[in-house]
Amino acid sequence: MDIDSIMISRATPEDASQVFHLIKQLAKFENMEDLLINNEHTFKKDLINHMFNCFVAKIGGKIVGYTVFVYTFDLMEGNTIFLEDIFVEEAFRGLGVGTQLWRQIISSAQEEDCSRMNFQVSKWNLPSIKFYQNRECVNLSNLSSWELYRKSL
Repeated sequence: MDIDSIMISRATPEDASQVFHLIKQLAKFENMEDLLINNEHTFKKDLINHMFNCFVAKIGGKIVGYTVFVYTFDLMEGNTIFLEDIFVEEAFRGLGVGTQLWRQIISSAQEEDCSRMNFQVSKWNLPSIKFYQNRECVNLSNLSSWELYRKSL
């Protein structure tokens, strides 16, 4: 399979079911199935209402990967992106799917004049860490003077 057979496109409402199936695979991969409170209906509604951006990777018409991100704003730097996820179905990893999705995010960020992209990765997920390091991403975990907080709503 060559990289030309990978088609990247913006997710449509018709893609929501397949994407959400992959989201459930991600939750299982990260041992977070009990934390998945989102559901396919809400995901589709939020996709339609542009609450987030989603690109899908298709091979032979089948969605094998996705990326979800939102545009954000920094008072000092202007437009930025928060990358929620890049996920590729296990059987399709190592074929360039993640790289194609990454390139699409970068292209979208450049089109919107974004200055940076922020994201998180689990410390145990060494393949993903290597993926980001190979793309000249900087691990801010020990460099930042900021602390990260969360407020559940």
